[in-house]
Amino acid sequence: MKKNVLLIIWIALFAYGPWSIVSGQAIPEDASAPADSLIRKIIARMPLNQIEYQPYFQFDQYERSSLSITELNPDQQNKKIFDAIQFLFHYVDTSDVAGGRIKTFSVREALSTVYQRKKPSTRKSIVTAIRYKSADKKNESKRLDALFTEAIQQVDVTDDRVDLFFKRFVSPVSSEHALSFYRYSIAGTLEHEGQTYVNLVFEPYNKQDPGFVGNMWITTDGSYAIRKIVLNTPPEINLNFVTKTTIVQEFEPLPEGHWVKTRESSLAAFSFLKIRYNLLVQSEKILKNYTVTQDPLLHFGFNDEVVMGEKAENQPDSVWQGYRPVFLNKKESKEEKESAFILDLEKLPFYDALVECTQILLTNYAHTSKRLEDSKFDLGPIWSTISRNDVEGYRFRLGGRTTAHFSKHFFLKGYGAYGTLDKKWMYSGEAIYSFDSRAYFEDEYRKNNLGLVYQNDIHTPGQEYLYASPDNIFLSFKRGKADKMTYIRKTEIWYEREFGSGFYWKFWGKSWDETAAGSLQFLRKYPDGRTVDIGSYNEVELGLMLRLTFNEKFYEGRDSRMVLHRDGPVFTLSQNVGLKGVFGSNYNYYFADFSVQKRFWFSDRGHLNGIVKAGKLWGQAPFPLLILPNANQTYTIQPESYSMMNTLEFINDKYVSLDLAYHLDGWLFNRIGFLRKLKLREVLSFKGLMGNLSPGNNPDYNRTLFLFPENSYTMGNDPYMEVGVGIENIFKVLRVDYVRRLTYLSNADIDKNGLRVTIVLSF
Repeated sequence: MKKNVLLIIWIALFAYGPWSIVSGQAIPEDASAPADSLIRKIIARMPLNQIEYQPYFQFDQYERSSLSITELNPDQQNKKIFDAIQFLFHYVDTSDVAGGRIKTFSVREALSTVYQRKKPSTRKSIVTAIRYKSADKKNESKRLDALFTEAIQQVDVTDDRVDLFFKRFVSPVSSEHALSFYRYSIAGTLEHEGQTYVNLVFEPYNKQDPGFVGNMWITTDGSYAIRKIVLNTPPEINLNFVTKTTIVQEFEPLPEGHWVKTRESSLAAFSFLKIRYNLLVQSEKILKNYTVTQDPLLHFGFNDEVVMGEKAENQPDSVWQGYRPVFLNKKESKEEKESAFILDLEKLPFYDALVECTQILLTNYAHTSKRLEDSKFDLGPIWSTISRNDVEGYRFRLGGRTTAHFSKHFFLKGYGAYGTLDKKWMYSGEAIYSFDSRAYFEDEYRKNNLGLVYQNDIHTPGQEYLYASPDNIFLSFKRGKADKMTYIRKTEIWYEREFGSGFYWKFWGKSWDETAAGSLQFLRKYPDGRTVDIGSYNEVELGLMLRLTFNEKFYEGRDSRMVLHRDGPVFTLSQNVGLKGVFGSNYNYYFADFSVQKRFWFSDRGHLNGIVKAGKLWGQAPFPLLILPNANQTYTIQPESYSMMNTLEFINDKYVSLDLAYHLDGWLFNRIGFLRKLKLREVLSFKGLMGNLSPGNNPDYNRTLFLFPENSYTMGNDPYMEVGVGIENIFKVLRVDYVRRLTYLSNADIDKNGLRVTIVLSF
């Protein structure tokens, strides 16, 4: 136990030891260099200068964003492989940005009024007008636009940290980290509109860390205000798929003295292939009509909120002319001619196949119609078509689901599966009614669904995968014997509702019977010494789950949603009640479970994801209904599960758990010469569980309950603990962890350590 404590202390020192306080070189407080002295004065004056420090302010905003593709490398353009797409080179246009040639295929414009509160920090945007110009009839460009503009829109240099690409960059005017992170120099003065400004240049000490290279114009009237700032990501930065980023912000003073941002231009180039063929995201914002007087009728919620006006998508052209800058109006004629580009692209013989393969990889479903946008039925999940487990042997599954092209309110799902070893047919059918009209699938934001499901399938007690189907082919490879399974027949009806405030609730009622399978048995030992195989049990349960999130952002694709970042806390409360005697149900119990998860950022040293859970069961129930820790016997990394624990190894009726994952984002490897070019990133993890079992739920004391399976244990005073050290961003997608189990090392048939892998896509 002492060794385990020392190991945990060592990990803490590794992350937060004295040598990790700063990045690069620390500059003493009394540094006398003119540039260092100037940046200190700028930072000290910011609460007086910037309107962002006011308790409240609002402004009107015009925004124009576009998606484009850049030309191919001329050396590659003439290669035979590109013969089929030579038409691409006839559509490129000369761009104002860096002199490159680009082809714009989607443009979005929006007018909105933005309200911002300092404490608690909350933003509310009311969109009064919005429109798209796109040759993409499938609306995929709308989704891409939402994804990439979300990745680059939260740029506030007045904050200590800048949100960009779902990461935290150190601001060049950070009051906490600027002087320890950046090197500053004065590059003379410059004149603009009759005013003189100091040109202050900055760059990170380590250009692979999350920071910027650029410059800012500083006033010379003693206010030390920022007139203009240019932010660029260094070419060496540890960032995936981003080849270039430039953000330019301009500020002007209000009559009362506050400096406000009046214009912002941003450009980000993304490359996903070795060839020079980039996706370009550009944005122009014009901000005006600032005021610090709060509207008494305005209501702020818990989360940042975007409210779409009733007629926002149907505003006439005259509305835009008063806001759109003159230089943008000149480009409209060019954009009207661009629809032919996508039309020619769709004629390519491999285009449909390429789009379909991409959809399968991203959604796990294959569309059945020739035209993607017309598919009424999707086949899948594709990765569950074939799998293997120790009870069914090889499992073959065929299933699918309807889409909104079949019905915008009524959705059906189902599958059939057959095991070659147990020679049994498994199946499931589900019907969902969405009270709100859907564009493609039933789980679109905001959920308002009523569902009914009947399932007859295999189940592993104490093994729950949160983001993958249990018969996913990649989960077929397991360590040790994993045949403690059951056959379960379940009927469930449920209703779920999601609100824009971040609140979600779900209510369900379900009835099921569960039969032991494989090496698992439901045995009961009677007072006369007889041991009888009960075989199965029945149960009926009612349940309620409440979930509250703060500023959770996600990308909603055609078939699913993906969480982009979850920096605010997430609270979840679940309550389950077993009803004995209802439809033959065997047991009464009450189970409550509570969890909190939060992400903590540490400037340039990465972030920590933490989850705390606690639960308790009241009543008397057999072990399948007790608290079974989520054990993961596969070689993949699964969230909120224990990599070195066996299924059914521990059985509790109360527990507390802690799950920590510290992503250093290359903070250490960026400083090692032969590793920095690989752009690898470090991960440290810790998982701990403390549990207990009351005598009323222990078959050693209560003979009416099932005997525990072989190699199942109750927990003592020591917690279960495991730690991991990993490397992610291998080839930009792969993460590998070495995981070590620290406690309960004398339990039977366990692995003390091992390697685990997963695929992660991130910037």
